Amino acid sequence: NFRAFVRFSLEQGSLSVREISERVGDLRHRDFYLCGPWAMIQSFEQELEILGVPGEKIHYEEFNFR
Repeated sequence: NFRAFVRFSLEQGSLSVREISERVGDLRHRDFYLCGPWAMIQSFEQELEILGVPGEKIHYEEFNFR
């Protein structure tokens, strides 16, 4: 039950939780796997929790260029 959406951020801008919600509907029963800079992960996590996604459904790995 995995669906991938390709996004070219240079052409379409950054992905948002609102856009994900518009594409897939209710987010509360879905799992999210986030990978990116810590500030992005925190922002997405906060927005997902506001929309009712339980913390145990939000998984992440920090990714930074050093």
